[in-house]
Amino acid sequence: MDDDELPPEIDLAFYRANNPDLAAFPDAPLLAHYRDHGRDEGRPASSAAKRAGFLEVVAREQGRILEVGPYCNPIISGNKVRYLDMAGTEALRKRAAADDLAPERVPRIHYVGTVDALPRSFDAAVACRSIGHHPDLIRHLQSIGRVLIEGGRYYLIVPDHRRSTSALPLSTEAAVIGAHREQRQVHSLESLITYRVLRLADDGQPVLQTRAKRIAAAIDEHEQARNYIDVEAWRFTPESFRDLTELLFQLGLSPLAPVRVWPTPSGRDEFCAVLEKPQR
Repeated sequence: MDDDELPPEIDLAFYRANNPDLAAFPDAPLLAHYRDHGRDEGRPASSAAKRAGFLEVVAREQGRILEVGPYCNPIISGNKVRYLDMAGTEALRKRAAADDLAPERVPRIHYVGTVDALPRSFDAAVACRSIGHHPDLIRHLQSIGRVLIEGGRYYLIVPDHRRSTSALPLSTEAAVIGAHREQRQVHSLESLITYRVLRLADDGQPVLQTRAKRIAAAIDEHEQARNYIDVEAWRFTPESFRDLTELLFQLGLSPLAPVRVWPTPSGRDEFCAVLEKPQR
């Protein structure tokens, strides 16, 4: 799929057609309206800004696809897809049952663990709401780059931190690069406390008492853990995600460059993005 086959981030025809109040706007005022008002109002300006339209783009990929972290809700299926997760099929089905989800929706997991040792290359990769769960985000992007062919794309659906974990700070390049320099393979205690404790609303007990109990439980969980703990360590907005991935690419820390990052639509808590491994 060529770059010009990806829907643009701003499609004025789409924007005009989906906003009757702007139907009479010529192109230049329409573009100005989107930049000055529409983006902040969450008005989609592209068919790929919402999940359904984005998945139509992913479905057009004709080659081999790797889906990372499907759990019990894979977003793409078929013979061309292989699934990677941190646990095998049966373990994920047991977890889904314990979480009161749908165990039968867990696909056959072809690869368990990280991307590092996969035995084949892929034309594309896709991940839904899992990009923030990797202890070392840079290592993950590097690993995806190694298994993608030149010109291959990483399609991502990413939670918008403003709609889901707004009480927590955005992730910084310093923290992401620091985790990579530490060669972090499991989530830090800081990430666990932040995810398990600080993002939760108070339950009616005195604030300090509540936090103390939750922090103590998080410390115990971290000390007792023998394997991967599922934590969302990294939080983004569309703008911060674009800035971070472009920075990592320019620094040579990631082989993937951002080619599309669509703003979060109104009423949604996620945005869609595409990273690409450039052809040499």
